Amino acid sequence: MKTSPLHATFEALGATLGDWGGGVIPRGFGALQTEVDAARSGAVIVDLSPLGVLELEGADTPRFCNSMFTNNIRDLSEGGGNHNALTDKQGRIFGMLDAYLIRRDLLLAVMDGSDVTEVSETLDRYIIMDPIELRDRSDSLGVLTVQGPRAEEILRAAGIPVPERVHTAWGGGLVARADRTGLGGFDLVIAAEHFAEAWAALTAAGATPAGTDALDALRVLRGLPRWPQDMPERAFIHELGIRERVCNFNKGCYIGQEIINRMDTMGKVNKRLTALVSDEAAPGAEVLRGEKVVGVITSVARVDGRVVSIGVLRKEAGEPGDAVEIKIDERLVSATISPLPVPRAAGQGA
Repeated sequence: MKTSPLHATFEALGATLGDWGGGVIPRGFGALQTEVDAARSGAVIVDLSPLGVLELEGADTPRFCNSMFTNNIRDLSEGGGNHNALTDKQGRIFGMLDAYLIRRDLLLAVMDGSDVTEVSETLDRYIIMDPIELRDRSDSLGVLTVQGPRAEEILRAAGIPVPERVHTAWGGGLVARADRTGLGGFDLVIAAEHFAEAWAALTAAGATPAGTDALDALRVLRGLPRWPQDMPERAFIHELGIRERVCNFNKGCYIGQEIINRMDTMGKVNKRLTALVSDEAAPGAEVLRGEKVVGVITSVARVDGRVVSIGVLRKEAGEPGDAVEIKIDERLVSATISPLPVPRAAGQGA
């Protein structure tokens, strides 16, 4: 299992380490609530080095990626980028990634939880005769993310360039605008040998070390689904509420486009990403409305003195404010459907 270039540093700091995305990285450095509050008031730095990275090079790279990804790659200029889904012929998601155009003939694709081997093999099957080289850079490049309202200030104080557009070169890779929490932030997709330098500079500038548990809690509160746990049975883009983030409807053809466009035109989906507030929840637990199972919980955040969970539920689960039940070990726990983003609890601030 992959370990971070900062593994020894994390052990010295007493971090709680765990498996995340096929690698061993910090789940936390202390109390979860403390790390969540640090992100809200300042900025946290989180190691996401297990994320896979692919590099595509060749004159036809923008055209090819435009035919494979859901967002507009064709019209990106150097320094541009966007968030994308990968869909099959039925329009169902089988992966997520961030695409960054380095040059017209060079693109970096950072997996957002996707299996880099599966994505690479899928892309390779479609390249066929295109003059494109596909390289797995996962061993040489990794991701550190800085999230929070003070992220830009902290990057500048650390001497790390802030991109004018989407991304800029640094550290043998790039620095990109990337909001993983709803609080704003940046991803540093950099060479392994620059990890220690970046970590030291950013923590000295005021970034609080945090783990993936805090990052997951914040994205749950915001309603940001993550592949694969929040996308059971290869869900549709419209069910997950990520249409605006990952889709461009004027870009031309791509795999799954016809079905995705039809869903957009009809404006109807039978399921949607839904948030619940309760005293207890667990991933995999069934959600019931009356006696009917309307979905399954996929992610849980235990912060702000309550439990918030998300899952793709059938529309008949109800609307914000409606009551449902969560089945845990044959017990039924009361829950309330919440709007997304989930509002802060009374007395918890804005």
